[in-house]
Amino acid sequence: MKVEKVRIDDIIINPDRQRKTFDEQYIDDLSESMRLVGLIHPIVIDDNDNILISGECRIRAARQLGWSEIDASLKSNLSAWEREIIELEENIRRKALTPAEELKAKSTLDKLYREKYGSAEFGSNKGGWGIKDTAQLLGISLGAASEDLQLARAIENNPEMGKLRTKVAIRSEFKRQQAIKSRQLLVLLKERKDKDDGVQTTTDRLNSKESLVNNNIYIINITAAQGIGRLLDESIHCLITDPPWQVMHDEIAGSDPNTGLELTEQVLRLLKPKLITGAHCWMFCAMKHLIKGTIYNLLLDCGYNVFEQVLLWTKPTVAHSSHPYREIKGDYEPAVFFSKGEARDLLKPIFSVQEARIVGHRIHPEQKPVSVLKTIIETSTIEGETVIDPFCGSGQVGVACKELKRKVILFEKQKHWYDVALTELGLV
Repeated sequence: MKVEKVRIDDIIINPDRQRKTFDEQYIDDLSESMRLVGLIHPIVIDDNDNILISGECRIRAARQLGWSEIDASLKSNLSAWEREIIELEENIRRKALTPAEELKAKSTLDKLYREKYGSAEFGSNKGGWGIKDTAQLLGISLGAASEDLQLARAIENNPEMGKLRTKVAIRSEFKRQQAIKSRQLLVLLKERKDKDDGVQTTTDRLNSKESLVNNNIYIINITAAQGIGRLLDESIHCLITDPPWQVMHDEIAGSDPNTGLELTEQVLRLLKPKLITGAHCWMFCAMKHLIKGTIYNLLLDCGYNVFEQVLLWTKPTVAHSSHPYREIKGDYEPAVFFSKGEARDLLKPIFSVQEARIVGHRIHPEQKPVSVLKTIIETSTIEGETVIDPFCGSGQVGVACKELKRKVILFEKQKHWYDVALTELGLV
């Protein structure tokens, strides 16, 4: 392999290269490094046709510096397979890819070697390429290689997952999705067994009118707007909820795009006659809506009495901001406190700041600690009274009520979250 100066304008960059996105800050830093110390690692091109094999970031940085030529390692008579392998290996080792790009590159590398040498069968000594070989090639553990390939397949099936900024976030989202699927499967198997046995299914039993009157837990797979009309007037003692505000996780979680402030207002208006006079209401909300006064004005328009204090759930395990010198660490979440009419007295003093961790794996992106929910419930209700959550998600308000012997009414439109809530509540 020889190295020589090549005119940058003569280099052909195929539009279908593996790398599609470029970090402008990385290009700027690379450009400054090249200006100060020169090009340390030459780009690689095919000597036969001047097609770039690896080094597009270095070319972009060189153009930014106004260079007309760049050092290049020339390789001859490369096959299409060899070109792709070289590009993949260099991109992976330079660590300048996004997490999704890195995972895809590793998956493609594994696939190319399997296509060339055959895929090794698990537990077989017949040869072929396997995960162990990919791990050795990349210099990582077998477990890490297996996980990376699994995450790459997950992103291929759900491209929205690839938009997450870190591999840790992608891994967490993948585990969350797997947990949801396992809960859905559990509910499906239970419902099928009930039908085969000729008994009433869990869903049918919970959705019956008798369930609302006779059971301590009433959970139904419809929208709150559809379900609130079933409730008796002046029958609810406390509201605790976190409406879908269309925040960052919504596109990944699959939330309905027609939700947000309008839906929240509709539900609050429908719910008001169902609450007893003096009922306490706690609503977690997006901070942007709170500081702009949007929530305050919404509650006043709906005829509620709004307290001047808010409850803050602080999250001790949240990492610092990615821009610590430009913004405050977002390690808290507010809940607005309001009431129907003049509020009943609090049953016990409560601090405005509640620090708590979620116990176990967080399955819902907006899941709240049961400990915080129990503190709210014990402050606002006595044993036997009824709490409602119109947007129950994974059903944590129900879990807290069950532990404290309160009745609870839960509505959840999305079937996968309804299934998760059933399992969290121990109803299947």
